[in-house]
Formats: sequence, C-alpha cells, structure tokens
Amino acid sequence: MRIRITTTLLALCVLAPIAINSLLSSQTRAEQDWMTFTSKEGRFSIEMPGQPVKTETHQKSFVGTVTNHIFTAESGKDTFTVDYSDIPHVALHFAGPDTVYKHAKGALLKQTFSKETSYTDVTVSGVKGKKLVYDTPPVQGHPEMRGDAILVLVGARLYVIDGVVRETEADAKSQRFLSSVKITK
Repeated sequence: MRIRITTTLLALCVLAPIAINSLLSSQTRAEQDWMTFTSKEGRFSIEMPGQPVKTETHQKSFVGTVTNHIFTAESGKDTFTVDYSDIPHVALHFAGPDTVYKHAKGALLKQTFSKETSYTDVTVSGVKGKKLVYDTPPVQGHPEMRGDAILVLVGARLYVIDGVVRETEADAKSQRFLSSVKITK
C-alpha cells in the first residue's frame, strides 16, 4: 500500500507539471493565433482568431440589391464576424440611421433566435453606433453562448461586428475582438 501511494504521488508530481504546461501551451497557442486582419475594400481592420473566410450574400429589396460582405473566423465553438454592406442612398435618405440600426438589430436577433440583453450607444473610430448584447438559446451539445455586436453606419456603409462566445469567456474574448476594430472613412 505504501509503495502504491508513493508511486501515485511520484506520478502526480512528475505528470502534473507536464499537464499544466500542456494546458498553458495550448492556451498560449490559441492566444497567439489571433491576428490583425485588414480589408482595404471594407475599410476596416480588426483582431480575429485566425484568417477569416469571406462570403457574400445578395438580398433584393424594393430599393435595390444589398450585398453583404461577411468575414468569419471561428475558434472552437466561438464565432467572430465582420459583415459590411452598402445601403442604397434612397433607403438611407428615407429611413434614416435609427431605422437602419433597428432593422439590422432585428435581423441579427431573428437569425440567431436570440434575446436582447442590452442595447446602448457606442463610438467606434470616432463614429457613433450601437452595441447589442444578446443571449443565444441553449442548444444540445453546445454551451450557453453570448453575443456582443457593434453596429456602425459610416456614410452609407453599415458594419455589423459580432462575436458569439461561450458565456464563461464572453467578456475577455468579446472585449479583445470589439475593442480592436478600426474603421477608416
């Protein structure tokens, strides 16, 4: 019995530092995977956990077709997205910025089946916008997630910068992501 305990303690003493180093190493590696991504066409730069994938969607409306340019990077179950679209001037003229923000917020919440927890004013690169915090519904096999999004209208271009992160890590990761955005006019 005494030998077994000593062997177990010895194994713990030897293996624990290896396990801790491995855990710290993978966490450090994940932090190092973050990079500054710049889109000259989109006129923005932001820190993301790796090179984002670009997609486009086209939505027809009564004022014309709106093209969304979407840049998405994933890290585990976390998703970080920058989506920008040029709003037709006619729509912007008649609707105004508040209506554009309201529709963008509604579309984001509807698309993610989420519930708004806060909606406040924010300034990004000297431009006033909105910050939306929302909770996503629990899905089997997925941890609780929280979304933090910034909506900014620069001229006729709407930016929706959105991070959906595990609830337990949302503050640090979302802060890193959202605070790094720089938009040029």
